[in-house]
Amino acid sequence: MRLVNIETCGFEPRFLGSGYAMSFGNQTQLYHRLIRLTAEDGATGIGEFVHPAIYDLSEVIALEDALLPALESVSLSDLPALLEKWRGGGKLVQGMVFGVELAMLDLIGRKLGVPIVILKNQRYTKLRIGPWFFSVTISFQNQNDQ
Repeated sequence: MRLVNIETCGFEPRFLGSGYAMSFGNQTQLYHRLIRLTAEDGATGIGEFVHPAIYDLSEVIALEDALLPALESVSLSDLPALLEKWRGGGKLVQGMVFGVELAMLDLIGRKLGVPIVILKNQRYTKLRIGPWFFSVTISFQNQNDQ
């Protein structure tokens, strides 16, 4: 099964109050993007790109926009290899890799009728979500599965 459509949109939730205290200052807003992958049979998966505040957002988005067209017409079976290649591309693309991988798992999970948390923990053993990523999508999924 091949991917036929890739869509992204900005997602910028704000913290209440004075923000989230970090070593470089208070972060008052998160800069994320959502991605929706659509397969040729119409199945979809949604993921989230996490953008750390320490990077130039315009540079990160430009890099993502240059890489994302490579997803069009990729088969789901070839997608993990492409993600592994991108994973070696430096810190600026790691949020995108996380989001695409999450969307892939969401798509597969929806097709199998299996929650992404089950898929992540038991079926797809190569998933590498580091502890430094916060995901609204994963958090929401974990809440709904309890």
